[in-house]
Amino acid sequence: MENRAGYKKTELGWIPEEWDLLKLKNIIELMTDYVANGSFKALREHITVHDNDNYAIFVRLFDLRIGLGHSKQKYVDKISYDFLSKSNLYGNEILMANIGANVGEVFLMPLIDKPATIAPNMIIIKPSKNSVDNKYLFLFFKSDFGIMELNKIIAGSGHPKINKTELKTVNIILPPLPEQQKIASILTTVDDKISSIEAQIQQTEQLKKGLMAKLLTEGIGHTEFKDTEIGRIPESWEVKILIDAAEKISDGIHTTPKYCPDTEYYFINGNNLSKGNIVIDEKTKCVSRSEFLKHKKELNLYTILLSINGTIGNLAFYNNEKVILGKSASYIILSKHIDKQYVYYLLQTDKIQKYFLLEVTGTTIKNLSIKSIKNCKIPLPPLPEQQQIASILSSVDDKLDVLQSKKTSYSTLKKGLMAKLLTGQMRVKI
Repeated sequence: MENRAGYKKTELGWIPEEWDLLKLKNIIELMTDYVANGSFKALREHITVHDNDNYAIFVRLFDLRIGLGHSKQKYVDKISYDFLSKSNLYGNEILMANIGANVGEVFLMPLIDKPATIAPNMIIIKPSKNSVDNKYLFLFFKSDFGIMELNKIIAGSGHPKINKTELKTVNIILPPLPEQQKIASILTTVDDKISSIEAQIQQTEQLKKGLMAKLLTEGIGHTEFKDTEIGRIPESWEVKILIDAAEKISDGIHTTPKYCPDTEYYFINGNNLSKGNIVIDEKTKCVSRSEFLKHKKELNLYTILLSINGTIGNLAFYNNEKVILGKSASYIILSKHIDKQYVYYLLQTDKIQKYFLLEVTGTTIKNLSIKSIKNCKIPLPPLPEQQQIASILSSVDDKLDVLQSKKTSYSTLKKGLMAKLLTGQMRVKI
């Protein structure tokens, strides 16, 4: 039998000898859910967004995800707050979704200066103050160990749920309180860095949106404008339909090719197109070379791919990938005097995305026709200005790529730290 000096073997693996593996029921002061002295139906009429009745915040999963106090925040009056007294919140509780698609999702209730009460479909967990750090327990639930323990008790597939009685039986790795607090502090520091990067990403995306709205309608340095069927544009620009800027617009094959395992030739559809790239993963089907040659389209480096079935508007550049296109992927082979990056950004604008949505057919599965794509009206500057506009927007995308890469790096760091800190493989100094 394997032995590790200073460690003991538990259901969740090796942990330091002085640490505990305890059931959740042994380390909590309170576990409850939406509790009232009556039914939710009786309360519903008291839920409001009116300022004169907003005595207490009505905390839903939606609010926890985007931050309390947003413009669509709901409130309850004093009568309802008292009605819900057994499930009121004061800050720093652990809140867990206990039913539906988000079952097991956890949040740490922020400290608040206003009364608050919990909405249905969540469980409140208050750990013992003298032995458990709230942040540590919250982070444990978000770790691979916590997720594994919760997955053991989730019941049902169509409408999954967590039962409070079962939840009390999950295993928790518990270091001494000072070590919990230090672990939580380290991981919170990494979380804060990730949050800071996410804020920068959001700001940069807003910058890009603003630049697109301005550059793709006003251009660069123009003083003279004209009114057109697509709005006000610079005097020197033209309005064209997309087919006039392209050599060919069509879609992929409307049959299913013969698949085979592990080749360099792939069959892709609209869901393989994302943020300028053709995404090939373990789910992407392969075809033989003969099948590829049979069905391939004569694409070139002036080609943009556009999803047109199901999800509408995903975009990717074609870069000589060995792929067959399915019917949900259309292709636009642009003329050589058109900048493909300019058109790529143009197809992302709200105006053109709205045009696509107005043109789709079908109720269950949306479909955008090739005819609608060909007839899409676009503003067209001279080529040098197309290139300038594309260059500016591309530089913003480059910044977004750098920020996304940083976020991925810190997320990977956090995952590794959690695995080591929560098992004592890496010990902290107290």
